[in-house]
Amino acid sequence: MARRKGQQPEYVVICREFNRKMARIDITVIDSGVTEQLLKGLVMLHMRDPHKRYFLTNKKDYQKYGALMKKQIETMSIQNNKKIVELLNDQINKELYSAYLYLDFSNYYKDNGLDGFANWYNIQAQEERDHAMLFVQYLQNNNAKVILEAIDKPDKEYTKLNDPLIFGLEHEEYVTSLIHNLYDAAYSVKDFRTMQFLDWFVKEQGEEETNANDLITKFNLFGSDSRSLYLLDSELAARVYSAPSLVL
Repeated sequence: MARRKGQQPEYVVICREFNRKMARIDITVIDSGVTEQLLKGLVMLHMRDPHKRYFLTNKKDYQKYGALMKKQIETMSIQNNKKIVELLNDQINKELYSAYLYLDFSNYYKDNGLDGFANWYNIQAQEERDHAMLFVQYLQNNNAKVILEAIDKPDKEYTKLNDPLIFGLEHEEYVTSLIHNLYDAAYSVKDFRTMQFLDWFVKEQGEEETNANDLITKFNLFGSDSRSLYLLDSELAARVYSAPSLVL
């Protein structure tokens, strides 16, 4: 029915809110009593809470706009992208393998009387388990299925004391490539939520590679002298576990 001359159009207000706890987008619609006073109040709310975005639209156009918004939200959900979910699940397996590998390094150094090196890699193994659980929690927060596959057995052979250090750097570079591939896959489908989640891991991998390089450098400098090696081992024995800074 055509609107009479002078008749004010009816409006609806759509609130699009990022739910940080659940890592999802929530939509609230106010479809009655939309007055100028209400709109001013919403502006004030928006200023206090930047995670909310308010949209004013003609009630006549609401169905079309609402359908578009719904499609956009569904596209953002990782549940609807099987490739991303598969890659995230695969990363859980890779992080748990990393824990196995570093535990194997730790056992090797323990057997060779270097308790400090053993401590370093034991803590490293703990961190990798933490990383795996972050991926598990992220999938669960997004209502995506977690699939646990069998973990490969570490197959490295050590003939020199610095072999685990070299293998450790190679492995961290490999994990970095996995994170980058996952990030690239998320970017290709505009999965900004997963990209934001992975930002922490991109930074973390830079630190992991730096630490692995530093260990190799220190061993090259001091590893050939038993006294210096003892001091380096004592330094590594002082490392303590700290939980990851990323909170979901």
